[in-house]
Amino acid sequence: MATVRGLFLGAKKVEVVGSNQTKKRMFYVDITNGGMYENQAEFQLMGDRVGLVEDYKKGDEIEVSYNIQGRKSEYPDKQTGEIKQGFFQNLAAWKIQKLT
Repeated sequence: MATVRGLFLGAKKVEVVGSNQTKKRMFYVDITNGGMYENQAEFQLMGDRVGLVEDYKKGDEIEVSYNIQGRKSEYPDKQTGEIKQGFFQNLAAWKIQKLT
């Protein structure tokens, strides 16, 4: 479990994915926090949590509690046939609090 604070930037519409018709929604947070370079993160809400972002407006200061989920994928290189590895990560949000 981890938490991060930042400014709510917005959310995509709810999608229905997979054979089990799971609800999924992505949302975005600016976590730059005064740094020199922009730092914006994409978080994912699943199932009954897709509504957690409904009451937030762009610019609201929020704290997001989330888990990092990842998996490894192996696939053949199209030119050489050699097996390559790739990794996919997801920031799975499970709680959002307004700070201001």
